[in-house]
Amino acid sequence: MASKIATICAFLSVSLALVFAWLSPATGYELDIYSDTPLFTWVFIIASMFAGAGIILHQLFTRTYRQSRLWMLGFGLLIVSRLALLWVPYIRGYLTWDGDHITHWGMLLDVLKTGHFDVQNAYPVVHSFLAQVIQITGMPGGLATNLSTGLFSAFYIIAIYLLSTRITPHAKYQLMSVILAGFVVVLGEYSIFLMPNGWSILFLPLLFYLYFSKTRRSTFSFAFILILVLFPFFHPLSSLMAGHAFLIIFTGMILFWLYINLVRKNRGNQIRPDLDKPLTPAVLQYVILVPWVLSFNNFRPNIHNIWEQITSGSPDTVKNITDTLAKINMTGLETATLFFKLYGVTAFMVLISIVGLILLIIRINKFKSSGYCLPLLATGSLVLCFGFLYLLYLVGFPGMSSIGGQRMLSYVAVFTPTAGGYALIRLFEDNRIKPVSIIATFAVICVVSFLSVRGLYFSPYKLQPNCQVTTQVISGTNWFIEAITPSHKTANIVSSISRYADGILGTGNTDARVDIKSISTIQIEDHFGYQEYGSIGEQYNETLLVNVTVKDRVIYDTVWKEVNRFDAQDFLTLEADSSVNKLYTNSEFATYYIIPGEGEQK
Repeated sequence: MASKIATICAFLSVSLALVFAWLSPATGYELDIYSDTPLFTWVFIIASMFAGAGIILHQLFTRTYRQSRLWMLGFGLLIVSRLALLWVPYIRGYLTWDGDHITHWGMLLDVLKTGHFDVQNAYPVVHSFLAQVIQITGMPGGLATNLSTGLFSAFYIIAIYLLSTRITPHAKYQLMSVILAGFVVVLGEYSIFLMPNGWSILFLPLLFYLYFSKTRRSTFSFAFILILVLFPFFHPLSSLMAGHAFLIIFTGMILFWLYINLVRKNRGNQIRPDLDKPLTPAVLQYVILVPWVLSFNNFRPNIHNIWEQITSGSPDTVKNITDTLAKINMTGLETATLFFKLYGVTAFMVLISIVGLILLIIRINKFKSSGYCLPLLATGSLVLCFGFLYLLYLVGFPGMSSIGGQRMLSYVAVFTPTAGGYALIRLFEDNRIKPVSIIATFAVICVVSFLSVRGLYFSPYKLQPNCQVTTQVISGTNWFIEAITPSHKTANIVSSISRYADGILGTGNTDARVDIKSISTIQIEDHFGYQEYGSIGEQYNETLLVNVTVKDRVIYDTVWKEVNRFDAQDFLTLEADSSVNKLYTNSEFATYYIIPGEGEQK
């Protein structure tokens, strides 16, 4: 009865959170979504997450999960809470997001307008799926785009549970994995933005669930082969990592066979691994992936960079990170704090996964009948192997930066709930440290879940401005792309006008506009050059159009103030500059016409 009452209260809590969010609509660009959204929204959502996790934990501690299905109420709460957390911006009226999100919105527009993919679309699965949803349901394209990733993030919780049922022997391990997957947002921005790389990572647990299930029924085999074939068209990097994962499992099976039969000499219970099981899907991935990647011109620079790095050396990733931190005067404790905010969640999840693997290996070494542990050991080993790939990226191993080595952390995190859940249950069951481990682990999970929620969206908390794109900015961009001609030289500060154009025209039409694609080729001087020149016009020999958004105006005066590139006075000076004419303005977007050679030098 208590669990049912808690569930009712939690669902009411989520409803109230969304009501508070709806009653506080965004009226423009918000630098920090956390401070501009009512506090009660976050409190009520987090409370519902705690309620969901608490119901499952109660079933675990009292061992009633064996007779009762009340844990499913907690499961449902974690899913609903995840959706509420990820849909808060849209309930408050956010139009869309910057970066890859709005570009993929543009790729979706291409499909809807033309009925086919653009020739340079290397991620057709995502856009095809969304286009079909929009055509079948009649939903507005923007709404479908914004809501879709949240649905896949919630599905990730289900996929982790399904995977756990195949790789862990008991329900208690499966339920703890669900708590970690639902209570901690392990994939961060990939749970928010429309990004094929993110969708494909969220799908990885389902792929391996089907892999470990395919021997049970032919339907599992068919679904596994179908998704496996589609994966290269989902995202090339995820396809590459999936192929690597199967090779890792293949290698692990050989090493385990050697250990059991040669080291332990377990003659009475020899294990013969089916080596073709992981090797076949690995080969299939590479066979489809390689020609697919080579068919696109936009991947050829990556291949060229790999060869250059092999022959001439790779960039020093650590030095680049250090130089970036130095620009904002980050040293010592401040750097450690920023690392904790950015990577604390992943570090914790990896740490408990390593503990789980150690406990699992001890168990395998202790008991002879350890075959049921192998699938969990296999997926847990992927955490270490992908972590090693990220380490190679950090030390500048040739080719890692060209394949997106910085994204390896997401591949590291995706399987951590399974091995981590095993670790927590084993620690809870150790009577020697049980009271301490329960209290300590619960406290740490609470801290990490707070960090995952607090660091989910870009904000000054992580020294990153909000990626929100407003209606006013889109309106200004629409005016601008209709007004310019190829003869105009254009520039912007931080806001990517060409990205916004993707969301208005579609990527195909934007790519065809040379005037749009060349916007970012001219670099605006710091402080508009006013420290050396009396006007901005003196710095150029030909006319120039400069776009300034509200985001450009506020970020250098707040979150990136230490960079000392622009401040509020610079924009006031620009308004009064005699070499500047304002062609267009609304509350958040302005276009300035720079007259060359105007003004007097200081």
